Amino acid sequence: MKKIHNILSYIVYLIITITCLSISVVNTAYAVDIFKDSHNPSSVCNQSGSEKSSVCSDSAKAKDTNVIFGKDGVVTKGVQLFIIIVGVIAVFMILINAMRMILSGGDPNGINSARNGLLYAVIGVVIVLVAQAIVSFILKRL
Repeated sequence: MKKIHNILSYIVYLIITITCLSISVVNTAYAVDIFKDSHNPSSVCNQSGSEKSSVCSDSAKAKDTNVIFGKDGVVTKGVQLFIIIVGVIAVFMILINAMRMILSGGDPNGINSARNGLLYAVIGVVIVLVAQAIVSFILKRL
C-alpha cells in the first residue's frame, strides 16, 4: 500500500512539474530591418511595427532626456545622493551632540562643545539645502 502511494505521489509530482515547465509565455520579438534604408539611419524607426521595438521605443524616450543634467541625469542623482548622505550624517551629529549636552552633567566646557556641535550640524544642513536649491535651479535652466 505504501509503495502504491509513493508511486502515485511521484506521478502527481511529475505531472505538476511537466505542467509548470511546459506553460511558458512567449513574447513576440519585433525586429527592425536596419538594411532597408541604411543611408538614412533615422528612417529605421519609421518602419511599420518598429514602434514596438525596444530599440526604437528607447530612442524615442531618449530624445527628451539629458543623460548628464536631465531629470534622471548623473549630476542630479549625484546631488540627491550627496544630500541624503549629508542629511543622515547631520541627523546623527544632532543626536550625538544632544546626548553629549544631556550627559555633560553641568560641565560648562561639555555644554559649549555640544552646543557648538549642534550649531555646526544645523548650519551644515542649511548649507546643503541651499546648495541643493541652487543646483536644481541651474539644472532646470539647462
